Amino acid sequence: MSAQHELETTARSLLELAERAQAQRPSEALVLADGAETVARASGARTIELRAARLGALVAYARGDLDHAEQRFQRASDAARAAGDPLAAARNEASVAFLAYDRGEPARAHDRLSRASRSLDALPADDRGVQRMRAVLDGYSGNLARQGGALDVARARYRAALTNAEAGDAAMLAMDLGATELAAGHHDDAALWLARASRGLDALESGPAHTLLAPLVAHYHALLALITARGGDVEIEGAASLAPIRTWLFDATRGGTERARIDASLRRRLVTLRRDARGIEHARFGVSLLERLVARSDDAREDVTVIARDGSLVVHDSVSADLSTREPLRRIVEALVHAMSRGDALSLAEIVAIGWPGERMRASAAKNRAHVALSTLRSLGLARALVRSARGYALDPRRVRIDR
Repeated sequence: MSAQHELETTARSLLELAERAQAQRPSEALVLADGAETVARASGARTIELRAARLGALVAYARGDLDHAEQRFQRASDAARAAGDPLAAARNEASVAFLAYDRGEPARAHDRLSRASRSLDALPADDRGVQRMRAVLDGYSGNLARQGGALDVARARYRAALTNAEAGDAAMLAMDLGATELAAGHHDDAALWLARASRGLDALESGPAHTLLAPLVAHYHALLALITARGGDVEIEGAASLAPIRTWLFDATRGGTERARIDASLRRRLVTLRRDARGIEHARFGVSLLERLVARSDDAREDVTVIARDGSLVVHDSVSADLSTREPLRRIVEALVHAMSRGDALSLAEIVAIGWPGERMRASAAKNRAHVALSTLRSLGLARALVRSARGYALDPRRVRIDR
């Protein structure tokens, strides 16, 4: 066996060890990847060299080390050109563009995307690999459009990219569409796209794409849960740059619908979150959504309904509604106040039982009576404070102040 062949075999073995260590032992994976890259370069094994450089870049990125990630992506691109692989060169140039986007440097990101696109110009347009790479570039262009606030352009880019994307890229694009719909305030659409991203993630085998994507999908699920006040379980492992914001999201979403507590906590933490989010666009984007959430909360506090704890009085916009002689309505309001203190809601059946205890009536009549009562309460000042959810009817704590 020649010395060159021995070096190549060693490089391949180091790369395999690095791939195995990537998910659970990233520091070890980085050392092994760098070793594989160095040995491969010495043996002239360009394909192993570029694979090792890219693996090291992905590990560095997951750790929040953008400088070393960019250096490794650039080395991978150079090795790909030396190996006569313009497709791999384009993919790594696109990754450098993504890092520029992460840093909030759109001009440099556009320049790198153009360079990646030029790498593909000499290849057949109908080649499946080229089409998939064009999809990646379209997706990154969508990211830049979203970063600039052009949500319609971003949405169009992502949808175009989905037609030719690989499984891992399709899951990422679905997540990006979910994030875009979150920014547009289309929460149901965001939920559908993020669910699609989760299904795509579940279908992926363990590897670099899965390791990179999993914490990002969890990040946007957490934002959706918080913004829609649904709550939910949030995984907080993953990219170091996302950890501060997602740790806070984890704590916040555990509170479920206790929005007053969440909003107060968020106001206190936003300064810190802004500082910690500087290194990665997904975190900065998340902070921008949270800032909007606080702004909406502040606006909502200007439209507050005051309610007596026993339900006997409702005051909204300086107009008082005396319910002390309207017992069914008073009891329902009192029960809603108690439910709000528990972060709970009332079903229609509970509303009927509270409003007209012991009274027998047909189901249709009971349902109609409850709806009439709720409509009456809305007309008396609870129009914005009384909300409906999957659990039933509740008072929105952001729009209610209890008169003790």
